[in-house]
Amino acid sequence: MQTQAVVYWIRLPEHVDPKSQGYIGVSKRYEDRLLDHYEAIQKGTHKNPHLVNAVKKYGWDSLIKEALYTGEESECYEIESTYRTTKAAGWNIAPGGHRGPGWPSGRKKSPESIAKRKDTIDRKNESQRNERAAARKIRLEAREQKRLDKIAAIESKRKEKLIRRQEREEKIQKRLAEKQRRIQNKIDQGIVDQIHDLSKRPMCTKCNKDRCAINYWRKGTPHYRSICDQCGSKKVKKAKIPNWEKSGYKKKPACDSCGFKSLYPSQMTVFHIDGNLKNISLSNLRTICLNCVEVVKRKELTWKRGDLQIDY
Repeated sequence: MQTQAVVYWIRLPEHVDPKSQGYIGVSKRYEDRLLDHYEAIQKGTHKNPHLVNAVKKYGWDSLIKEALYTGEESECYEIESTYRTTKAAGWNIAPGGHRGPGWPSGRKKSPESIAKRKDTIDRKNESQRNERAAARKIRLEAREQKRLDKIAAIESKRKEKLIRRQEREEKIQKRLAEKQRRIQNKIDQGIVDQIHDLSKRPMCTKCNKDRCAINYWRKGTPHYRSICDQCGSKKVKKAKIPNWEKSGYKKKPACDSCGFKSLYPSQMTVFHIDGNLKNISLSNLRTICLNCVEVVKRKELTWKRGDLQIDY
């Protein structure tokens, strides 16, 4: 497999002859080589003074970078040797044909040396390709194994959930069967005679969806609650009373900061001047409107709101 390279020409807009004007070069990585030229010139480490002076005088962006030929590396060096036959041709300081700065003029590399270098480069590239292919294979295998492990974990969770659901359904069925058995025993003993007649149960006064729950039985007659079992199992959350309200302080109808008069109590809030919510003395409490809340925040005062905060 032959290595591909590019013969490139760096020149001014008025240059028309690549054999006597501008800079001719060969690179297997064309775009990176141009960037290397520019970075070396900026750092002051470039070995070609003609190209350095041209960049300083005209600017890197003013120069035209043109690819003259793309092909095998050996062919590119042969074409370069036709453009740069002497040491000082154009901006180049060495003749073409894979001879860098300092190469004796007129000395050429032997075909054996060129072939040997080509074989070395080909073997190196093949080794790098094999290493990249092996690394890619390892990455793909690891990704596939990760995908299979994820699928197995999902299936395991699904089976566990199905087992729990079946156990729950079995438990519910056992509970219903036990309840039916107890009811049947009461019916057989004559204690209960209207337990299945749901039409005689009143509707829940809270949700108005289900029948009221049975509170107790007396002499074979059921006495019902005012709500159903579902509403009765719901916990009623009690609103927390702020400390300032427990101390007897009441919100004022007017703001202590700007004098705004509110129509509703929700337009006002209570602040602690020293920032201590436990200090509920009347001299430490102020009633301010919601607009002044932002003013207090932006002035970075020590005031702290004593009302319950909303969770966002």
